[in-house]
Amino acid sequence: MTQLDDLPPDALIEIAYKLDVPDIKSYCLTSTNFNRVVCANDSFWRNRLKQDYNVDYPYKTTKKKFMDIYIAIAENSDPNDLLAEAARQNDIYLAQYAIERGGDINAHLRDPDNLTNANFSINPLVVAARNGNLFFIKKYFDEALPVTKNGMLTAAASYGHLSIIKRYIDYAKTARTVQQDSPLLKAMLYWATASKRYNPDLVEYIIVEGEPFSEYAMLYTIKRCDFNAFRALLTIGLETNAFNAEIYNLMVKTAIKYSASCPQIYNYLDENNLLPMQARTIMGNTIMRNLAQMAPYPMLKDHMHGTDRR
Repeated sequence: MTQLDDLPPDALIEIAYKLDVPDIKSYCLTSTNFNRVVCANDSFWRNRLKQDYNVDYPYKTTKKKFMDIYIAIAENSDPNDLLAEAARQNDIYLAQYAIERGGDINAHLRDPDNLTNANFSINPLVVAARNGNLFFIKKYFDEALPVTKNGMLTAAASYGHLSIIKRYIDYAKTARTVQQDSPLLKAMLYWATASKRYNPDLVEYIIVEGEPFSEYAMLYTIKRCDFNAFRALLTIGLETNAFNAEIYNLMVKTAIKYSASCPQIYNYLDENNLLPMQARTIMGNTIMRNLAQMAPYPMLKDHMHGTDRR
């Protein structure tokens, strides 16, 4: 219990108008009375927004606490940082406030998730994509430069957000801008399969709707033991002549390496005579060499011709 707990509400409000954000946040945690009268008081924070920043934030525009809105503005003096915070919170009103003060949807921002690389930057749409905030993305997508959009889409794929990727691919198909095996689709597929937030529905959607091929994504589907995605990518690679002896070599090595944790893919290759004879006696993490010479990949093509990729 603190001295603030003994003060009447009017006195607390008067004190709070003179405090800065760090002090208020501290008192919110240490004083039950202060937290109830000030911190949870939307009228107080709405008035402070008007008083300190000339922001008249109407009640009907948000379900958030006005204290959180005030703190976001107070702690992000740079309009681009504030725009990124608005993207994180999926707050269009806050975003417009930031843009009116110079915020740029294409701004390069330091990535808080990659502090070890000062040259790695993100943009507000990437922040929105990482948090799955499709509402924010739809609002500002048309204003973004191609490089901004590409970063947003790879971020959405990496964080497993199907709704964002689905909207883009549907839009691109309507506009006839989706090209099979395009670099962007390959990048989206790679990040979707490499992600710690692996979403098999997202991976399947990119493969079925976009039909890109990425040998590295195919290897990740083996590591993830996603049999349907693996077989689909194998088929696409063969049909588009992207599959070669080197890729076959890598595929077999990876299937052998993960045969214990993912026997389904290994057994599929084995049962369909798609493994070199020598590979069938190899277990664990043994690395084979010149596998393509042992079993040339054209027999794969003969086997997979006409195979249903799903």
